[in-house]
Amino acid sequence: MGKYSHLLLPRIVSTEPSKQDKVNLEKAKILEELKGVTTAASLAARYAEARKKKDALKSKLSALEVEVEASKQLLIEKYDEDDIDSLRLSNDDTIRVQLEPYLVIESPTRFRKWCVENGWEESLQLPWATANSLAKALLLKGKPEPEGTRAYFLTKAVYSPGGKSHTEDEES
Repeated sequence: MGKYSHLLLPRIVSTEPSKQDKVNLEKAKILEELKGVTTAASLAARYAEARKKKDALKSKLSALEVEVEASKQLLIEKYDEDDIDSLRLSNDDTIRVQLEPYLVIESPTRFRKWCVENGWEESLQLPWATANSLAKALLLKGKPEPEGTRAYFLTKAVYSPGGKSHTEDEES
């Protein structure tokens, strides 16, 4: 089952409790549609179809996000050129632009020092993905997870269209 299968960790469900109610309703709907035929193959095929739909939507969304960004940049350039910051359309929609501060951290070391000196030390933490990678590396070396953390097994489904592997949470 993978490079971590030798580890003895409890399993965890990754779905947030608030979302799990919706997931349970969808599971019931799927089971009804499958009319009780719940073989591994029928459920794998259902999962593959859902992933294909999701991947197609993600592709369309990605293209749309590029279109929105291009439109926004052109709009900002034109508003600047015309010296306006708001415009009401014939359908009564209003499109406005506004400036607001946006922080770029140029020296993480100096910023961390500033945070500690100004009482923000408790708010400093590694990004979850970094902490998770660190814990995985430690566990593979036979060492315990970092203090203050607890490792669990999260079972993932891996979808491989045409031989390519995609995990369920991968951003493509």
